Amino acid sequence: MVTERVGAARWTRRGFARGAAAAAAPVTPTVAAPVVELTFMPWWIYWTTAGKTIVQEGADQFTAANRGIRLTALPGPQGGGASTGTIVTDIITGSGPDIVADCCGALVTYTQANAFANLTPLLKEANLPLSTWSKGQVDALATTEGQWALPVYNGPVVFACREDILDQLGLPYPDPSWTYKEAAALWTQCAGTIQVGGKPQQRYGCNFWWYTNSWYAQAYLFDGFGGAEMDATRTHALFDQPGALAAGNWVYPLLWDKVLGPSTGDIAAGTAVFETAGGWSIPENAIKWGNTFKWHYYPAPMYPNGRATFSNNDFWGMNANSKHPDEAWLALQWLAAGDAWQQFCMKASLLAPSKVSLWSEFVAQLVAVAPPLANRGLEWYQDAALGGYGYAQQFFKYSPTQADNLIGGLLGKVFDQTLTVPNGFAQVTQQVNALEAAGVVEAGAAANAAKAFPTNGPTIAATVAGI
Repeated sequence: MVTERVGAARWTRRGFARGAAAAAAPVTPTVAAPVVELTFMPWWIYWTTAGKTIVQEGADQFTAANRGIRLTALPGPQGGGASTGTIVTDIITGSGPDIVADCCGALVTYTQANAFANLTPLLKEANLPLSTWSKGQVDALATTEGQWALPVYNGPVVFACREDILDQLGLPYPDPSWTYKEAAALWTQCAGTIQVGGKPQQRYGCNFWWYTNSWYAQAYLFDGFGGAEMDATRTHALFDQPGALAAGNWVYPLLWDKVLGPSTGDIAAGTAVFETAGGWSIPENAIKWGNTFKWHYYPAPMYPNGRATFSNNDFWGMNANSKHPDEAWLALQWLAAGDAWQQFCMKASLLAPSKVSLWSEFVAQLVAVAPPLANRGLEWYQDAALGGYGYAQQFFKYSPTQADNLIGGLLGKVFDQTLTVPNGFAQVTQQVNALEAAGVVEAGAAANAAKAFPTNGPTIAATVAGI
């Protein structure tokens, strides 16, 4: 356990948790008997009785503010795709939650099954601007047909740096306005072989995790170089276009030369000097790193098309078959665009707000709960959130899983240097576009969810009854 002396107090993992809980200090209000029953399903709570109680305390704030409506939290089934399929099946058959949180490629599953309501007309009617959230996030949750979901939280990626190692090497700290060329030069100077426990080990200039096994986490580089991984219809890959090729021709030589580590570098162990750090990892960094070494956050470097970085695409969607659509839309606005719920989550679990106007408050909350985060560069997370240059993961329209597997396999060959960047990227483009041109929804995906996940298994309602 890391224990640090901070002023007159001792700061520990247990104290950190106590501080967050004390800051939340939710009080369940007394409410009138409701008329309309709504259900929502957040994903980030471990579904114990205590976990459900905490989430429900937050939801009770909506019930108190909206007399005649009661919002009840439901646990989501665990297990990835099958879980999404179960939820979609319940929506199709009329027993699903009014609002559901999910992530990643699951959005395609909901939209292919027509399980989510199109939010575009509702946003216009409510005069709710998309600038409420970070641009890269809302763009990832929309298609040319409309806005299908809204962000749950905002967790852009910045770069954590071992400044003490830069001191040892006699290298300067990055200027926050650094370019991708300056970043690459600094990372190259940091990389090499070091002794760890009497054994030689590679030290990377920067740990670029997720590159080889989840290509989409680095697809923001395409945007940084003026390209994109797909067109607006999400049916055409653009890997063979100049911007994408320029990004590949920059990053892959750094990977090949072991300047960048695909996932194995670790700044805590000293085997990487820089490390990509998501907003969701801030509390963990505070606990593990604390004041044990000299470190700081820096922004993404300036690419030819400006700053660009990865962000999450966890989303709130609204049941297209809700029995109470007006009330469900009211609740979705409260969850995704209001202050009360996001402030509750900020305090109860240190979940970063999706609403950009709450970021200054969130940064203050982090420092209050974890003093070692003070003066560490948290402002660069806020800069990415407010600046909208965090690009969330996108998926192809008809073959999201097949396309991802295909892209991952081909880019793995580029990483292994069995394919060049131009050849690998050309094959990605040709093969993905052939899948999409067929216009056939993947077998067992959302359009067939009711068949793939029959209702003779445990339903959400049955799961709730067991809590």
